[in-house]
Amino acid sequence: MKNIFTIFLFLISFTALSGQISEQEKSMSAGVYNSLTLELPDSERKFVENLWKKYLKQFKGKTRRNKKAKEYFTENGNLVGIGSVNMYSHLSGSKTSTDLTIWIDLGDDYLNSYTHSEQYTEAEKILMRFALEVTREKIRIELEEEEKRLSKLNKSLKKLERANDNYHRDIRVAEEKIQKAEKNIIENEVSQEETRASIEQQKAAVEAVKKRLSDI
Repeated sequence: MKNIFTIFLFLISFTALSGQISEQEKSMSAGVYNSLTLELPDSERKFVENLWKKYLKQFKGKTRRNKKAKEYFTENGNLVGIGSVNMYSHLSGSKTSTDLTIWIDLGDDYLNSYTHSEQYTEAEKILMRFALEVTREKIRIELEEEEKRLSKLNKSLKKLERANDNYHRDIRVAEEKIQKAEKNIIENEVSQEETRASIEQQKAAVEAVKKRLSDI
């Protein structure tokens, strides 16, 4: 059931994104030949290029970069449904959009839809699978960013919880101090009354001694 759902999802994605692949003759290092171009909106060129370099490894061919032409040349790449071929690829674009163009050298001709329809469809699938990989990687990055935000929020919450515990502790300490102060006030007032009584007694004693002194 899971495999059926995966295939169904792929077909939906393929249909939705098929308009992003165009076919036309384009100039590259070996000349002007028929090509397939995959449009990847909202995808930075450097980001797509790094993924494409990894993606090329599955074809098992020897890939090298032509710095002057800004191309990747995959020699004897094994492309499913197409065979062992040479493939050129070039990426162009900006921070907001990237175009990936491939030229597939069949030996006697370059792949096109009008004389190699079945192989052309397989090439489209290769590009669409790559488009899905780009989407997955973007989602993975988005997930990582959202998880980082969640982690920061959890840390903020723990910090707030610790602060809240400290505030409650301060209140408990303050309440204990208030209770102790209230008890001390009561004890102090009792002591004051006792001391006043002692003062009055002592005044009487002083007056008695004064009287004795004056009677001599």
